[in-house]
Amino acid sequence: MGMPSPDEYREAVQNPRFCFKDPELQGGAALTDKLGLPRAFSGQFAVVFRLDCGGRSYAVRCFTTHHPDQEERYAAIDAYLRQHQLPCMVQFEYQPQGIRLRGQWYPILKMEWVEGQTLDQFVLANLHNPQALRQLAENFWSILAFLEQHDIAHGDLQHGNILVSNGHVRLVDYDGMYVPALQGRGSHEVGQRNYQHPARCEADFGPHIDRFSALVIYTSLLALSVEPRLWQELQGGDDCLLLRRDDFLSPQSSRGLARLSAIDELGVSYYACKIMEALACNDLSAIPPLRDLVFPSQALTFFTVRPRLERALASALVLLCAAAIGVALDSGQLEAVLGAAFATSTTWQAFIAALYARYRFLPQTREKRALTASAREIAKERDTLWRRLRKQQDKLRSLEAREQAEQRPYQAKLDELRLRFNEEASQLQAELARKLAAVDQKLKELVQLEAEEKRRALEKLRAESIRTYLRLRLIANAPLRGIGPENKNALLKAGLKSAADFVGVHIQQRSFGLKLSTVAYFELPNGRLLRVRGIGPVKAQEVDKWRQEMTAMAQAFVPQALPPQQEWLISQKYQQQRDELLDERGKLSATAEEKLRHHRDRMVGEESRYLQAIQAVCNRYQARRNQLSEEITQLEGQMRALSAKLATLKAQLESYKGITFAQYLWIVVNPKEPRDRETQAQQAPAPTAPPSAGSPWWKQNSI
Repeated sequence: MGMPSPDEYREAVQNPRFCFKDPELQGGAALTDKLGLPRAFSGQFAVVFRLDCGGRSYAVRCFTTHHPDQEERYAAIDAYLRQHQLPCMVQFEYQPQGIRLRGQWYPILKMEWVEGQTLDQFVLANLHNPQALRQLAENFWSILAFLEQHDIAHGDLQHGNILVSNGHVRLVDYDGMYVPALQGRGSHEVGQRNYQHPARCEADFGPHIDRFSALVIYTSLLALSVEPRLWQELQGGDDCLLLRRDDFLSPQSSRGLARLSAIDELGVSYYACKIMEALACNDLSAIPPLRDLVFPSQALTFFTVRPRLERALASALVLLCAAAIGVALDSGQLEAVLGAAFATSTTWQAFIAALYARYRFLPQTREKRALTASAREIAKERDTLWRRLRKQQDKLRSLEAREQAEQRPYQAKLDELRLRFNEEASQLQAELARKLAAVDQKLKELVQLEAEEKRRALEKLRAESIRTYLRLRLIANAPLRGIGPENKNALLKAGLKSAADFVGVHIQQRSFGLKLSTVAYFELPNGRLLRVRGIGPVKAQEVDKWRQEMTAMAQAFVPQALPPQQEWLISQKYQQQRDELLDERGKLSATAEEKLRHHRDRMVGEESRYLQAIQAVCNRYQARRNQLSEEITQLEGQMRALSAKLATLKAQLESYKGITFAQYLWIVVNPKEPRDRETQAQQAPAPTAPPSAGSPWWKQNSI
């Protein structure tokens, strides 16, 4: 369906009470610009307005593009987010009948308004605060880990959709979000081009679609925390952070990727290499998630003292195990042989216990164990907070449901009242339009009558002028060929004195006995035919020819317009009638306006009763709602803090993945001659590329 334009939405939002169906939005006020008009925040597919409703503020997202499955998608997203309650997400409500304009309802998205800076604004404000940028990068990393864990993808990670509020990251704009319930569908958008993989298309829709943009954002934040001058050098903030689509299309010639690859601190060069690896991959699902791309720190060096006896016993243990396994494989009794070997050898059990005890008391092992314990405690505390948060959110939803249930009867009556008012107002306006049309028709007819009367008056004046002229043209003085005084005297006696006494000549044939004769008749002004004795057809036509000449001469002297006085008299005659009709028209409009005003006042009075009732219900729940909202906000803040700590601990634990008892045994069995570690580090050549994040530590550094 055709969606309204941003200007149409802005005009409608000027009157929230009449355009919104949501009772809370009806009582709100839109944030305005310098001209006093609602301030609109325009996006690619929607325009957003901020409405302050009492103590709460909402972002009302009005769509400029409509998709047939839009409501179904938002319902799936809403249900999944309510089920998992991720702190980085903003609560929203999709309303299919949200805003009314053009005489019909259009959908809106009612979201909690989040105060904060967009990602690019925050970065610009903290360019010389590396700690803030690194903390932001860690928070962003933990959020992406949570999204991957719950199979969620935002779909359009970019600076405008990432808000930083009090150091916490919030994601907005869920038009392209993926949740498991939407599996198998396509995407309606492919995201901001300066953050997306060039190969991404609408068919790419799954939990993997954020991986490339997340890697780009995370790498840019780390790089800026190390070298803030990159913002100016690479013209950051121009609809991007540091990298652009041109860098992705031509990575080998990209100046931005080359600069990032030259930064060794914080693993920036490592992540830049991962970006180039991702660009070489056309299958977006093959790009590893950000949580799996932990930059490996230097391999831990431990087991510095390895006595010969310990190595010998460990080697014997390994040989014994290999022999036992060989026997077991030959006999087909693996479990029995191994069980007997180890059950009957208390010496080996004691030796293994001693090795394990030593392994347990290594500094690196103790550090790993302490980090693991801390992570468990924080996860346990976070789960407890999560349950409390879910409980409080359920209470808030239940409270809002009860509030809406109490408001629903009043809202239904209010909608019915407004509908009835609109219908009655339409009837009054239609009746007024009919009456005004009748008056306008009379005014139009008056104009035609006035013009017709003036035309007839002018014709009469012209005819009189011609008659006057012809009356002065006497037949006795006329130079008529073939007509002498005797004929003129006969005409005079017949009453034909001047050219005005007849209007034409008719020639007829008449029979007198057996003889046919042609007779001439003069046509008088009254239409009577007159025969003059002695005037035959030839003479009669001569006289008529003279009359026509006189008439033609008279035409040159007729007036072309009415005298001003006569024209004024006619105009005054119709002006009076016109004034009466205009007065009647004004009275009709005033009467109709008065009826509409009374009708409107009565409607506002009745409407205020229902609005007061709705507001009374809202007030009764306001204190408890505010209390629950504050508790939820506090719990969400604590959740975000714990999540950030847990993400940091998990990142640190990644460095200890290679520290296991099995690896300890392997190192004891396969020792290398001890060498001075510092000397080794100084003599070792610089690595040309960062090692793979998934490779074990013993392949990265020698022990």
